[in-house]
Order: sequence, then C-alpha cells, then structure tokens
Amino acid sequence: MSSPKLVLVTGAAGNVGTTVYAGLRPHCALRAFDLQPTPGDPTAHVGDLADRAAVDRAVAGVDTVIHLGGCPRMDADFIADLVKPNLEGLWHLLDAARLAGVKRFIFASSCNVAFGAKELAHLTTDVIHPLNPYGATKVFGEAIGRWFFDTY
Repeated sequence: MSSPKLVLVTGAAGNVGTTVYAGLRPHCALRAFDLQPTPGDPTAHVGDLADRAAVDRAVAGVDTVIHLGGCPRMDADFIADLVKPNLEGLWHLLDAARLAGVKRFIFASSCNVAFGAKELAHLTTDVIHPLNPYGATKVFGEAIGRWFFDTY
C-alpha cells in the first residue's frame, strides 16, 4: 500500500485557508504554511513566501500544492505590500514545486481579476481589467502559472 499523498496549503491560517484546511483535514495528509501558526496544527510550517529556503522546506515531499497565500488586501501598496508575497513568493513556490516534483499546483485567483468592462455588465474574456493592484498580482499569477505549466 502506498503512503498517503501530502497536500501543502499555503495561507492555511488566512480566512479562506482555514476553511479549506479544515475541510480537507479528514480526507488527506496536510501540511500548512503561513506567516502565522495555523489554528489546530502545531506542526504547521511558519514562514514567508518570499523566503526561498522556507518555501523549499514546506514543499519537500509534497504531491499537491494549494496556493492560497499572499497579501489579499485590495488597498495594499503594490511595492511595499504585494510584490514580495504575491509575485516573488509565487515564483519561489512554483519553482520549488517544479524542482521537488510536485504533481499538482492549484492557484487561487480572485474576482479582482475582472474580464470585460469595468462595470462588469458585459463579461468577456477578450480584455483583462484588474480592479486594483492586488487583482493585477493575480493576473500575473495566472500568467506565470500557465507559463510554468507549458514549460515544465
């Protein structure tokens, strides 16, 4: 019998992460990763997505990554608050997952990545209209995730 597959949940102590983590806990082996301790999991990895060594440790031995981590604030300053966790951190996580042989990578995007008119009256996939700098980081995440998938 094979060992259970290990799923890494980044942002496991966040609003969405705690719900996802709790919902998955009865069904699979989990590892949490967040800046804060994950409620109910004293073995969670506490670290920063912008810290490549911490990301490498969190990804080691993982079959699947569910990436919910990063700075989710719509009013965040792009340079001061979003670049390290949402861009640099995502790059570290994707690259570490690739090098560790992770089989699945699930990236949570956002409704702040809007397609079509800013009013959202007529949605289309022809034009991307991020609603704020946070949404722009999610556009990047979708694009760089696609690039990793196509390339590796």
